[in-house]
Amino acid sequence: MYDLTKLEPAERSRLYERLAEEFRTTPVGEYSLDLQRVLNFFRGSPDKVKYGLVCTDDHREWKLAMMPDNRGEPVKVFEDKVYRRLEDAEWEVFNLRWKAHFGD
Repeated sequence: MYDLTKLEPAERSRLYERLAEEFRTTPVGEYSLDLQRVLNFFRGSPDKVKYGLVCTDDHREWKLAMMPDNRGEPVKVFEDKVYRRLEDAEWEVFNLRWKAHFGD
């Protein structure tokens, strides 16, 4: 697997455009190998901010959350970031994770 942190900005921008379009159209489901690699990178990185979602009303409402640095610590829930569609919530998390890792 290639190291995403070592991509040139223009190359990373092209990658974002391609993968963001794929994720936007299919936020939940099977992904291309490249998108799955990026998602695994986001989820597995120990030294970056980890955004996620908390379902606050069974399949009707989600809130943006930040996972703690250490297991067992409380999850920080952003009460002002409420989503009525899971797709919108997942899209927000994708973009926040991209920015956290790459600053683009």
